[in-house]
Amino acid sequence: MRSGPALPAPRARRGALAARGALRPLLLFALLCALLCVPSLAGCATGAERAATQFLNRYFVEANQEEALPFTQGVAAERLRREIDDTRAARAVGGVTTDARRVYYEKVRRTDTSATHCDLVYRLEVVADGASYFHDVGLSLDLTGGRWLVSWFAELDAPAAH
Repeated sequence: MRSGPALPAPRARRGALAARGALRPLLLFALLCALLCVPSLAGCATGAERAATQFLNRYFVEANQEEALPFTQGVAAERLRREIDDTRAARAVGGVTTDARRVYYEKVRRTDTSATHCDLVYRLEVVADGASYFHDVGLSLDLTGGRWLVSWFAELDAPAAH
């Protein structure tokens, strides 16, 4: 005689398998919903950060306000237009150069305030004349017309020394 738990009758086992089989379509539906929802929840992590990177590259790394302008709207776009007007004369005579400096950056914080707005903070390291300078830059981005655009940006208080 065998000791241990008795095996359920074949009918009872089929019933348990049938119940599990009924759950399979529900699980597949839940998985499909999750996959469809994740991209919309991760909008800031993908599209907004991509737009922020494009803006940072043009504005801070290349120091080219005109190239950064298409990635902005609102207050940020107005600020760039003023900067372009203010530096037009200096650029015409070759007075603005960025050859001797390098700029590196990394994202330090992201805050999603809605599905169409997020705030990002990047730490910039500017290397010039053998010295490194660090500062943080805050960006606000909004999803407008299917595109993430920088609507505000500013240099923030200096971060702690490195």
